[in-house]
Amino acid sequence: MTKHYDICGIGNALVDQQYNVSFELLKELKLTHGQMSLATKEEQERLINFLDHKQIPSISSCGGSATNTLVASASFGSKCIQLCRVASDLNGQTYFNNLTEFTVDSYQPKTASQSSLPTGSCVVLVTPDSQRTMSTYLGISAQMTTDFISETLINQSKLLYLEGYMVTNPENLNTITKASTYAFSQGIKRALSLSDPGIVAYFKEAFISLCQEKMDIIFCNEAEALSFTQTPSLAEAESALLSYTHTYVITRGEHGAITYDGQTRSVISGKSVTAIDTTGAGDIFAGAFLSAFLTQNTYEKAGIFGNEAAGMLVTQFGPRLSHDQYHSLLSLMNS
Repeated sequence: MTKHYDICGIGNALVDQQYNVSFELLKELKLTHGQMSLATKEEQERLINFLDHKQIPSISSCGGSATNTLVASASFGSKCIQLCRVASDLNGQTYFNNLTEFTVDSYQPKTASQSSLPTGSCVVLVTPDSQRTMSTYLGISAQMTTDFISETLINQSKLLYLEGYMVTNPENLNTITKASTYAFSQGIKRALSLSDPGIVAYFKEAFISLCQEKMDIIFCNEAEALSFTQTPSLAEAESALLSYTHTYVITRGEHGAITYDGQTRSVISGKSVTAIDTTGAGDIFAGAFLSAFLTQNTYEKAGIFGNEAAGMLVTQFGPRLSHDQYHSLLSLMNS
């Protein structure tokens, strides 16, 4: 069967607002450095008002981990679609406009029940060490019921990409479990991102239930691998991951990455760059890796390409490259 899409992604549909902040300000806000915290609507509004009062400039874009990965994959030539939920508000329109700009298709059923909740948002705070700390208000994306899953679109895709942040909400967990089960029944590859070490630790049982039928690929960084497997070393974590997945990709920042394709383990060397902002580095790595892999590259070559993309991204502020930068990286992959 000829597939219309390379990747069908499911994740929280958010609009990101990103700021450069000091360590002192982050401490004042009482957010956990380098991790994501869930916020209520009121908490998010207070945070944004506080930052606006401080007159800290920001940039906005469509966000959510899966969205960032699909934008990257589409920019490298893959045909992608996002299953998502946003509200009929300004942020929702911004989200769809951004997806369209990057040629990512989107789907949410017109018959979906309405809600008074707004489109979700994520405040991204980047500190001088280039690390990002996030406050996320899920908004209406926390109500992504099973009717937002199109089995037809999943069946028209080569791979289903699942965002780990979706496990933080029982309804969303039920939805991605349904999608994963369907994809497995149809022989469609499934990839899961572990997303955040704090989320992995708190919702470990949810991740385990999602991996009842082993994933085809798990994407994670070193901290997430250790948190999920509750092991003291990376070597032990790699072994333990195989209880939940057939293959894996572990990113290690400046130290590169490790890939395992089910037979061969490859160590990808790190890139020597001056990091300014690590926001979206794991997401663009996954997007670049999948684009390369789906064009018949090996895990090792796909890992090298993912590392190149992430290495370029972290040298600038924001979760997106310019169209020229995507094009230059695509030329590198094609060569």
